[in-house]
Amino acid sequence: MLDNQELLATFFEGARDLIIFIDNERVIHQVSSKSLHQLMGYKPEEVIGQSVGLFYAFDEDFVRLGEKYYHPGAKTPDEPYECRYKRKNGDIFWVEILPSVVHDRAGRAVGWMSIIRDATQRKKSEEESKKLQSQFYQSQKMDALGRLTGGVAHDFNNLLTAMIGHVELVRMKVQSDSPLIPHIDEISRAADRASKLTRQLLTFSRSQVVIPRVLHLNMIIEESRKLLSRLIQENIEVKTKLNSSGPRVRVDVGQVEQILVNLAINAQDAMLSGGELMIATREVELNTARRFMEMEMAPGRYVVLSVSDTGTGMPREVLEHLFEPFFTTKEPGKGTGLGLATVYGIVKQMAGGIEVESTVGKGSTFSIYFPIVEGHTDTEEFRIPPAPEPGNETVFLVEDDPAIRNLNQQILQSKGYRVLTASNGIEAIEKAKGHTGKIDLLVIDVVMPKMDGYQAALKMCQIFSDMRVLYVSGYTKDVTMEHGVQGTGLNFMQKPFTPDQLLHRIREILDSKSAARA
Repeated sequence: MLDNQELLATFFEGARDLIIFIDNERVIHQVSSKSLHQLMGYKPEEVIGQSVGLFYAFDEDFVRLGEKYYHPGAKTPDEPYECRYKRKNGDIFWVEILPSVVHDRAGRAVGWMSIIRDATQRKKSEEESKKLQSQFYQSQKMDALGRLTGGVAHDFNNLLTAMIGHVELVRMKVQSDSPLIPHIDEISRAADRASKLTRQLLTFSRSQVVIPRVLHLNMIIEESRKLLSRLIQENIEVKTKLNSSGPRVRVDVGQVEQILVNLAINAQDAMLSGGELMIATREVELNTARRFMEMEMAPGRYVVLSVSDTGTGMPREVLEHLFEPFFTTKEPGKGTGLGLATVYGIVKQMAGGIEVESTVGKGSTFSIYFPIVEGHTDTEEFRIPPAPEPGNETVFLVEDDPAIRNLNQQILQSKGYRVLTASNGIEAIEKAKGHTGKIDLLVIDVVMPKMDGYQAALKMCQIFSDMRVLYVSGYTKDVTMEHGVQGTGLNFMQKPFTPDQLLHRIREILDSKSAARA
């Protein structure tokens, strides 16, 4: 049978957690030697007689906790407290401490017995949980903003389609030397600027219609460097450091150029006194899936496009909102807040990822991950098509916006087409059933009340089996896909478009022998 001293010694030696006894001056008198060495790296003789402050990584923690817990009249806390300890080798780590007041036989407080546990793994798990929760909230916020901007872009697109179309109709009806021409040109330029802003909104919401091609990323960068040299101020030196292999990626050239321009202009604003802009590429291989914000990247080979500046850098509170539309640190009137939101949308649309590293006073680096693809480089050139010729076919316009419906009817009739109209899918089906002649082409809005365009087109194609279909929409691509317009062969036009673009697309479909139907 062990006596009290032997029992206490056995208890101390067998403890998995560190147990220490300190007096009222917080001087160590007894420790569990095995756990002391495992947790702190010390031997008992190195700490007994020393202040427990030896263990604390930061003096302010020692003082603060002493004032809170270790003073005359202090009571045993209900829960452990946390602080950072420093091992003998200098490593700093988190611990969880539960002190208990020790009284002598007369009831006087003579010190504290503390149980100390390594909390490193738990703190790490908590930080990971907070990070994932933050990413989840950020994902929800960005998704909600994407839906909002997509809806706003839809309304803008309808307005701009009507505006651009009517301006072109007015231009056709006035003489080339008319004093109204400068005013018409100014309206056209304003509409074009508004159209570009709308495209940025669509890009942020991952909804812009793109033409991806298999190309060498380095080639796009070299071509874009000419453009950047005209945009960037002279006191900024633009350098490139491109990997030699020139990996192929499947991208839309205009979108990659937009990424480079937006990041370069953003960097320029951070280097008003001059500096260096470095554009570099490198290849990486991800063995496991990675997540940047809500961008989930599958394992595989990627080419990383990095754009670095030597500017002012950004604090954490700016980084947290960096890709939100309309967020800007610039003065009013000097930025739309859509540049980086556009970059975000493009990267996500390309199944890539984006990382940002920034230190205040030392600059920023944006790293864009593009999946590497195999196969031959696409060298096809996209040329501006010739002006469309008049037609005499029958076109059925189905559009719920009366301004756009009436505008497109005038445009088509001015070029010789016979035109039928309807304001929704149900009305269109009823009119189609009563029509005795041929309908060559159905031009139908995708998202409409009562019945969406895709469903209406399917029913109308059962009545007119040879009818071609052109879908149009001012909504985002995600929404149009939800409504069925997702087949690879379906004809689609994104609003806003000019009269010439509409006429050319219609002529192209009617003249094609393999044009898609619904």
